[in-house]
Amino acid sequence: VTFIGSPLVPIGFNRHVAWSETNTGADVADYYTETVDDPAHPTKYKLDGVWKPLLTRVETVRGPKGEPLATDTIHQTHRGPMVRSGSQWISRRWLIIEASVASAFDAFRNANRAGSAADLMKGIEGYEGPAQNFLTADQGGHIAIRSTGHYPVRPASAPRGDQLADGSSSANDWQGWWKIDEYPQGLDPAQGYLASANQQPKDPKVDGRYFGWDWPAPWRALRINALLRADDKVTPEAMRRYQTDSRSAQTDYFVDAFLASAAGSPANPSFEQGIRELRNWDRTFAKENEHAVLFETALDELSRRTWDELAVPGAPADEIGRAHV
Repeated sequence: VTFIGSPLVPIGFNRHVAWSETNTGADVADYYTETVDDPAHPTKYKLDGVWKPLLTRVETVRGPKGEPLATDTIHQTHRGPMVRSGSQWISRRWLIIEASVASAFDAFRNANRAGSAADLMKGIEGYEGPAQNFLTADQGGHIAIRSTGHYPVRPASAPRGDQLADGSSSANDWQGWWKIDEYPQGLDPAQGYLASANQQPKDPKVDGRYFGWDWPAPWRALRINALLRADDKVTPEAMRRYQTDSRSAQTDYFVDAFLASAAGSPANPSFEQGIRELRNWDRTFAKENEHAVLFETALDELSRRTWDELAVPGAPADEIGRAHV
């Protein structure tokens, strides 16, 4: 896998080692409420009791032939650009704006030349972002994973990136970067395999340090781990089967709960038929499988009824709570 025009291979293999990446999903963008001199036309922002000049630039939005369509005035603090929310101005510090393209170039160049899993992990240490879960395996039988990228050290006064911080105090700014040995990582684990499907990279019960909050559902990762855990001699043919596996770990949690709900329920022919269908389902998702449609419909309804009290007025019914399951 590469990018058009790139002289390097971000995902691939050489004679000694193979490597791949998945998105880490760590929170590397923080938001700050700023105090400005004029909410309508700001020119300054207050920091530690002192008015600082805003960096201002005008950007032109152009059409497919380069013709100007509109202009937008961008105001920027020392953290990054600001956006207006009602009468409030909010700035964002985002690692991707600051990350060095050269760091990615050097990391992938080192990966292309690596002679072992350990060599590759060492070679990508300087990679800044966007954060990636680098996985590698070498001909010596060694495997490794590390969520590589820059992660901000946040102060105690603003410890989480999913909450607005007070921009009038520099004490709320980032204080540096995590050290490499603090990154989620593993080398030659006793279980004999490593897997990444964009799931949460570390267990907050083991390491409670804030790393992010908006993770994809874990079902894909749970299923992959179950397949690998059950087979200590994975062949290419087995891996091909895994790639087209049509079962979701989500069914193991919810189908059993749906079936248990039948106990003591009032008699209802439609409900009883639905329970029979789920009980007879093999829990796979083939396109002709009507049981899977029933399961997904029940899951959507469960989500809607769980979160409907928090619905945004006017939101379509089929969007209520969909992201929560």
